[in-house]
This record gives sequence, C-alpha cells and structure tokens, in this order.
Amino acid sequence: VHPQKRRDIWRVLRSTIYRILELKQQLITFNPRTNNRFIALDEILTDLKLNPETVEWKVPRYFLDDQEAREEIDDKQHKLDHWLGVFSMSPDPDPLLDKKDPFEVGLTVDQAVAIIQKNERGRMGINRADMVCTWRKDSVRKEERQKRQAEKGGDGQDDLLESQALAATRIAAHWKRKVDRRRFLRMREEEFEFLGMAPPRNDPKGHVVEDMKKHRERRKKMQEDADEVYQKALKEQLEWLQKKKGADIKADLLEERRQWILDCYQRYDKQLKFPNEFDEFYNQFDAPEEDAAAADPKGKGKDAKTKDDKAKKGKGGKKGKDEGEEDEPMDVGPSNVVQQFVEHINQYTEKWENRDESNNFDQRHDIELARKNVYPIVEAELRALVDDQMREELANLKLLFDESKKKKTKTKKPKKPKKPKPPKKWCTAVGSITNREDCVPDLVEQGILKKIKAVHLEDFWGEYHFLGAMLRSHHKFWGEYHFPPPSAQMIRSLLVEHCVLPLAQTDI
Repeated sequence: VHPQKRRDIWRVLRSTIYRILELKQQLITFNPRTNNRFIALDEILTDLKLNPETVEWKVPRYFLDDQEAREEIDDKQHKLDHWLGVFSMSPDPDPLLDKKDPFEVGLTVDQAVAIIQKNERGRMGINRADMVCTWRKDSVRKEERQKRQAEKGGDGQDDLLESQALAATRIAAHWKRKVDRRRFLRMREEEFEFLGMAPPRNDPKGHVVEDMKKHRERRKKMQEDADEVYQKALKEQLEWLQKKKGADIKADLLEERRQWILDCYQRYDKQLKFPNEFDEFYNQFDAPEEDAAAADPKGKGKDAKTKDDKAKKGKGGKKGKDEGEEDEPMDVGPSNVVQQFVEHINQYTEKWENRDESNNFDQRHDIELARKNVYPIVEAELRALVDDQMREELANLKLLFDESKKKKTKTKKPKKPKKPKPPKKWCTAVGSITNREDCVPDLVEQGILKKIKAVHLEDFWGEYHFLGAMLRSHHKFWGEYHFPPPSAQMIRSLLVEHCVLPLAQTDI
C-alpha cells in the first residue's frame, strides 16, 4: 500500500525482468543448435530438484493494474472503437478462429441428396426388419404360453401370477442398473477430484479464493487512494521547494558557474581569455576519464606491438581472411543490466531495511522522501534558467572585454562542417511518416488493426518436456536438420518474451 515503497519494488521487478531476458539471450547464444530460441532446462531442474513450474513466466499484474497503463489501454480501445464506427465495421471482438465451416465436405447438392436417400433407405429397412423380428418373437412367446396353459389345464390365475413376477423382475433389474450407474458416476467424480481434473465438492477451503479476490480489490482501492494522496503531496512539496529553497539553489548554481568563468579566465596561460561557449561547463565533468585514458602510455605500446604482430602475420596469411567478417566479441563480466539490478537492490535496502514504520499503520508516504524525489525537478528547472542567464552574462563580459582592448582581430570564417551521409534505408517508406498515429485509420480500414477478444495465458494448455535436453543432445538420430518439436511450455515462454512483455513495456 505504501506508494513510495511500491515504486522502489517496481524498479527492482523491472530490473529482474531485464536480467532474466539477458540470461535467456545468453542461453540462446551458447545453445548447441545455433540461434535456436527453444532452450531445454530439464537437466538443470533435475539437478536443482525444482518443479517444472519454476521456469514458467509469471507476468506482472502491474501491466494492467497500473493507472497509467490502464489509461493508455482505455485510450487505445476508445480510439479503435471510434475508427471502427467511422468505417461502419463491426465493433464485436474477433476471436481469431478459423472461419471455415468444419462440416463442409466439398459435395454438390445432388451428391449430398443421393447419400441422404441411401442412408434413409437403409434406416427404413433396418426399422422394418426390427419390427418383423419383434412380431415374430411376440407370436412365438404367445404360442408357448398357450401351449403351457393347455398342458397344465389351469385357468388365467397362473398367467396373472407369471406376468406379475416378470414385471417385478424387470423393475428390479432397472432399479439395480440405476443404482450401479449412480455409484459409478460418484466413483468417476471422486477420481477426477483426486487427479485435479474437477473442483472438490464441499471443500471447506473453497471460499478462500473468493476471500482473496475481495481482499485484493480492497487493497487495490487503498493503493489508488494512497497514490492520489502521494501525487498531491508531490505537487505541494514542489511548490514548497520553489518558494522556500528556490532562491538558495539558484544562488548556489550562479556562484558555481561564475566561479568557473573566473577560473577559466585566469587559467588560459595568463592570456585573460573567457571560455568560448558556456556549454564547456558541463564538459569538465567528463575530462577526468579522458585524461586517465590518455595518461596510460603502456597501453599504447602494447597496442602498437600487437598491431605490428598482426600486420606481420597478415602478410603471410590467406587472402580470404581479410575479406571475411570478424566474430563479434562476447562481453565478459557483469553487464550494465546486472549493475543496474544491484544498484536498485542496494537503494531499496538502504532506504527501507532499517526504516521504522511501526507508527505508520496506514502506510502513508514519507514527506522527506517526497522532497528528495521532487528536488531534482526543481533543480533542473532552475538550472535551465541559470544557464540562460549565464550565457547572457558571458556574452556581455566578452563584449566588455573586447571593447576594453580596442583591438580588432580578423576572424577567419569557420569551415563548413561536412554533412554526414544519410544512412541507407531498408525500406522506401522509412521517414515518410513522422507520427505513427496517422496510420491508425488506414490500418483499421484495411483490417490489419482489429479488435481482438481477450484471452488469458492460462488457456494455453500444455505440459513441460521432461526429456528435451536428452533428445536435443541426440539429434543425430533425428537427422542433421531435424530436431524434436518444442513443448507447449517453450511456446508459452516465447509468447511472453516476444509478445506480452514488449507490448506491455516499450523499453524491453
């Protein structure tokens, strides 16, 4: 519920997703089958004694629950409904099912009528034969009954008792069959419940899911209220910083820049010159790295030696090697994603691990943290104003300095910089459309952009391939270009990695 803590957790979660995708890309690179995106992890799960559900993707719910994401989705949906109404197209969602009639067999009307007539004649013949057989059985049974009565010489009382016994026998047989059927149905339901193919009956824990949904809805409502209060607090703290601290921040920025101008004026070999442009103020923060790279003469010598050795070896080598493409070097060590991941975890630990929240039962925002979040915004606004002011002051100082010298110096015309060559276009339409939103009406009219029926990833059923690594390691038995088909779990993972995550998070 805490708005600031939720934002920090969101950053850690996003860094975790980036790291998982980076590891998946490395697995694809080192896959025995080159550039194959289907990775079998059954051996690793067996070694670590983990369940197959461990490698299943859990899509974060904030993609839909977040207020900004929800507003963006609603905006796109309303825009699509508007253009569908403009072009008089159906607003009903498309289930993306096969429109082909499954009962279409490719027959003409005469052929279909002939088949129906043939089946109907057969059915009528079978019914007639059944009727004749029934009549014959009834007549034989009647003759036997009359013969028994004639032999016994009894009256109709025995016939009545026999018919009653026959009726009782049939009723008992039907009732026994019905009881056995109920018993087998109950056994089948119990077996389905045991296998997990049917929900349990009279489960005391069945209401837990409904209670969880109610608690989650209530918690989401609390989170939305806390976010609204936090946004109002950010605006208030922004105004407070601008009023109370704005003058001090602006004075510090002006002092820092004026001191830099004075240092530059005294540093140019005692020639009393001002810096050419004010943008050089920000270049001084990048200077130490360049100086450190330039102050390493040993590295140059090594590079020169290696270049000479390569040149000597290249003379005796084959001609085709120079024309071939070089292999891309693999990055060794922690990547930027790992460093960002560790940085976010450290920030969360430093900020929240030792913080006492015992008195904050309602999980409201912290005012000091809100001021720290707003401070860079105020500083950036004031920095832009101070930079404009300092540019004017630097121009005035140069003008006064030139007038005091009263020396006219011939200024050479600067050379015109060469225009860079435009990159090659892979398509002639590249750059012709500046705003992608302009393509929406045409895409809707042509049927490319559709309103799709919502589906869930849980509806994609399929099991994990427990012998995937073994089958892929023995691919020689399948053939050089034949590999075992991917499992449903692999396809689900690719759908999440290449469809769900990039559409939900644009920077993935």
